[in-house]
Amino acid sequence: MKDRKCLLMSLIMILLVFVGCKDNSDVADVKPDIIISNEIADVPAADSDNNAAMKSNKDKAKVIYDEAKKAYDKAGELAKSGITSDMVEATANQYEIADKCLNDIWAILKEELSADDYSVVLEEQRAWNKTKEDTAKQACDEYGECSFATVAYSDTLATMTMDRCLELILYLE
Repeated sequence: MKDRKCLLMSLIMILLVFVGCKDNSDVADVKPDIIISNEIADVPAADSDNNAAMKSNKDKAKVIYDEAKKAYDKAGELAKSGITSDMVEATANQYEIADKCLNDIWAILKEELSADDYSVVLEEQRAWNKTKEDTAKQACDEYGECSFATVAYSDTLATMTMDRCLELILYLE
């Protein structure tokens, strides 16, 4: 019951932030689909001075991660205001960016890995997903029913997802 209250409160807070006015700055306008290419095959070369094509899917995944990390850090700037609603918005944006990055890297893994290896990583991913959700709920519960619980929840999801992106890149050769 407590988990449901926390999740419901988190969703309400996020909706309130997005419904409210948005004249914070260009930081509030960071959107993951603008920052991260929707086309994995069209990812630019990591070294702009070197016009050679990328050599591997691992390079593509690293570029996707690096671009997402830049957007993630920029989105986090809004949280520095110390205003809870800004922090809620910032962490929600960070999680959206991290989740997009994870999905893009996952698509590369699915293409790159053998069926057996993919099956193993998929099971590991399912276990990680449960751990991520449980950890985020625990972080939320630490703040009870205050509005900062939403920040703790989203921040935990975002941080763990970006960390997972780096772990998944290691599966690529």
